Amino acid sequence: MWKEYYHAPGMYDFDYSLRRLSMDPLIRINSKERWVDVPVRLENDKVVVRVKAEGTTEKPVFSVMSDHDENQDVIFEHIRNIFQWDKDLDEVHQFSSSRSYLCCSINIKALQS
Repeated sequence: MWKEYYHAPGMYDFDYSLRRLSMDPLIRINSKERWVDVPVRLENDKVVVRVKAEGTTEKPVFSVMSDHDENQDVIFEHIRNIFQWDKDLDEVHQFSSSRSYLCCSINIKALQS
């Protein structure tokens, strides 16, 4: 078994990710304990990787663990891609907050007409 920690550079709302992942019947989550078991296929092997939020939305820290000792680097990179830890999400946060402002502005103007 291996366990690795990842410190995200900016804000990351893992609870939102859990809500989205809860719609997938193949993925097991525990919202209260803030973890998700992610199935990963490596060539002929099926691996289950547990990702658990250890930090907060403002200061996110995640533990990533699996019983599969081989290909740890490949598995970790796959998890990084799934959760988009390899991307700077500040732009996404800025876009979503400006977009909701824009939607609210449009709705208010429509109501005023």
